[in-house]
Amino acid sequence: GKNDFASRQFQKKMKLYKKYPNLNFVAPSKWLVECAKNSSLTKNHKVFHIPNVLTVKSFYQINKKIAKRILNIPTDKKIILFGAQGAINNPYKGFEYLLEALNLLAKDKQVDNDKIQLLIFGSSYNEQIAKMLPFETRFVGFVHDEITLNLLYNAADVFCIPSLAENFANTILEAVHCQTPIVGFDIGGIGDVVCDKTGYLAKAKNEQDFANGIKSV
Repeated sequence: GKNDFASRQFQKKMKLYKKYPNLNFVAPSKWLVECAKNSSLTKNHKVFHIPNVLTVKSFYQINKKIAKRILNIPTDKKIILFGAQGAINNPYKGFEYLLEALNLLAKDKQVDNDKIQLLIFGSSYNEQIAKMLPFETRFVGFVHDEITLNLLYNAADVFCIPSLAENFANTILEAVHCQTPIVGFDIGGIGDVVCDKTGYLAKAKNEQDFANGIKSV
């Protein structure tokens, strides 16, 4: 509508941006750069791509078995790591797609279900969700320090990011620096980092392809 809040904000920004022709914009992902270049508000301004960065001293590769032992995780199991700060059932986190992918994986006759453990950080124990999952699951809760987070990435055999809306997630950068393969959907800025060398980029909202990615890495 002409007078709704979004419209008023748009007109206010348009007026402001036109006032400063030397105004530049910076975006952390290639996807967001393209969004800005196509936006009516910003298409007449310069848009630069500067990815997010992290402290490499905090995230680095260590021996996987040692990381598992420190966290009291069985060394003979394949660990699938998933992170969702706050509510795990946030629709933007794509947990329903991960759940379906895991169920498809559990039905695969080539997969030994007893040798897989799902590790969830950022969320407290949820009995309802635990019962839905086909594999043994451990809820780590919110991680307050980078040392523990680095251990989690290193203990994992694969890090899953089924997000349906993602600009440029720091979690995928952290996993890459720990040499842990990533499986994510080709959505937003995920494809800036996830590729054949770093993991598996699944077709958007395709649970079967996501399951294939977990299995392949």
